[in-house]
Amino acid sequence: MTRDELDTLWQQALVASVRDGKKYTRYHFAELVAKAERRECVIACEGVEQATESQSWVVANCVADILARDGK
Repeated sequence: MTRDELDTLWQQALVASVRDGKKYTRYHFAELVAKAERRECVIACEGVEQATESQSWVVANCVADILARDGK
């Protein structure tokens, strides 16, 4: 994740914290970063799945597990 992406997520966390009246912006920021990282992991897994179809069920299970952590 680039510094610009982190800066954007920090700004989103600040806005949401002010809007919601929460004092702990860093926790919201951590949630946003984790969600973004999970999305990147899913994209990477899907790339592996396309490259190796012999074990695509393993990759599909991995993607499902990652998405489950994101509440989807």
